[in-house]
Amino acid sequence: MGLGFDHTKYKTILFLDTNAVLETKPLDQLPWTEIDPDGPVLLLFVPQVLREIDRLKRDGRVAKRARSFNRLIKPAATNGHPVTLCGDIPRVDLFMAQTGKIDWAQLDDLDPDEPDAKVVAQVIHAIGVPNEKKLFLAYDINPVGMASRHDIKVKSLAEHWLLEPEPSPQEKELKKARQRIALLETNQPEMRASLAFEVSEPLMLYRVVTLNTHEQEILFDHIYQVHPKRQQERSLYYSAYDHDSGYDDRYAAYRDERLPAYTAGVHKILEDYYSQIPFRLTVSNDGHIQAENLIVKLTAKDGQLRERFRSDYVWGPPAPTPRTGYFAHLNVPRLDPADMIRPPPNRHEVIPAYALGRTATAEFQCGDFRHGREWVYEGVARVFLDSSQPFVIEIEVTASNMRGSKKTRSTVDFVVKDAKISELVDIVDHRFVVRFPMQSGYEKAVRNEHWDWFETLSHEDDD
Repeated sequence: MGLGFDHTKYKTILFLDTNAVLETKPLDQLPWTEIDPDGPVLLLFVPQVLREIDRLKRDGRVAKRARSFNRLIKPAATNGHPVTLCGDIPRVDLFMAQTGKIDWAQLDDLDPDEPDAKVVAQVIHAIGVPNEKKLFLAYDINPVGMASRHDIKVKSLAEHWLLEPEPSPQEKELKKARQRIALLETNQPEMRASLAFEVSEPLMLYRVVTLNTHEQEILFDHIYQVHPKRQQERSLYYSAYDHDSGYDDRYAAYRDERLPAYTAGVHKILEDYYSQIPFRLTVSNDGHIQAENLIVKLTAKDGQLRERFRSDYVWGPPAPTPRTGYFAHLNVPRLDPADMIRPPPNRHEVIPAYALGRTATAEFQCGDFRHGREWVYEGVARVFLDSSQPFVIEIEVTASNMRGSKKTRSTVDFVVKDAKISELVDIVDHRFVVRFPMQSGYEKAVRNEHWDWFETLSHEDDD
């Protein structure tokens, strides 16, 4: 079997000691230009080095590096040719050296039972490389001295070639103990808060052009025809309770007040639809101390914060209908769920400090926010068209057992474009021409009849 390499093709031939593989940075990251700036360079490994590395494949400290080296040199063992480690200048190849039979009698200063002596002896008896071209690379003084005594050129590994020294087992245990002590000495929660806008950037907002007088009249006529006044039955077969005496007045107010107000302000309704964006707030306690009397405050710069999507009559307000039956004539106030008595909140529950309306701030409170807990809130932000860039929501988290507060902010860039109503929606066909940021959630809520997803404007005349 041939040698698999021609030493005359290589300007520098290096024999590496075991430590030159296991104690240095990865071979392909070493500065080989310090050995030979031009190359090519051949790295040779004698059998003793390969055996020592192979035995260390399960050694906890160097097992990973030993297995990595074996994978690197395996192709050379398979096909009998050098493996290219670095293709740049200098080119670096690596291969396995072949050695002849060692005459230990002529090497009487070397101990055949000593691993370092075996490595040096095999370098001396390496086949195919003249002694004057051999260069032995090692870090330890003992093998370097042995090779020098036998006229082998040597080079010691530079300190910056070596890996950072690993801490001893005692140092590792001490570090773990210090970390445990630091954790136990922590007397305040480790709060973390983040807010993500669930929109693509840059966000497109629309400044909607007001309908002129003629356009308002056309829209008025269309809605008026879609919602005509209903005729009430009057006969002996219908009791007085089946006739709504107030219907005429309510419909007149619808025709004379609500419809004109809608046609004059529908552009504002659309601006509101297209400038509402969803956000997701995540608050977590990453420490081992609970947060007592936690307060999470959100502040929108040039915008509003809302609990739900604000929905209005995009396609025109519905007309009132006659009220029939005995109870239709009684002035019974409608029940507002917000006015109903609610049980006191649990100390671990995160609740709004006040009703979240169309304001620039929102605040949430929790009496006991346990360690390891994560709380997620999904809300809605309204971006003002004339606000400065970008849109910002500031988050401040504090607790009674925290020193100071944690503050962060989230931003989203946006672009404002002028648009006509007809460019955004088709009011006649009840169709959005351009999708608004929260349309996917809007359509899902309508499809599943999740009406609590909406903040619907209430009108006294709605039936």
